Amino acid sequence: MKLLYFYNDYCGSCKGYSTEVDKLATAINLKAEKQNISEIEPLYELKGIPTIILTDDDGNEIWRSVGNVAYNYLITEINQYIK
Repeated sequence: MKLLYFYNDYCGSCKGYSTEVDKLATAINLKAEKQNISEIEPLYELKGIPTIILTDDDGNEIWRSVGNVAYNYLITEINQYIK
């Protein structure tokens, strides 16, 4: 599984959210792969930022969150797929 985090340097919400993503990654024992959307190909259909995507081992998306979402919600949602 991979935890992908998409952001933009000019996004105020993204700057503070990065620490929440790090906390989440530690809690689920995955490394967060952070990607600035201005530097990547449009592989994922991003509707907004910040965006967190959880993929399976084959790279298929299994869960997505867009915007600043509370940590407790994120961990509850992702744990459904980790366990």
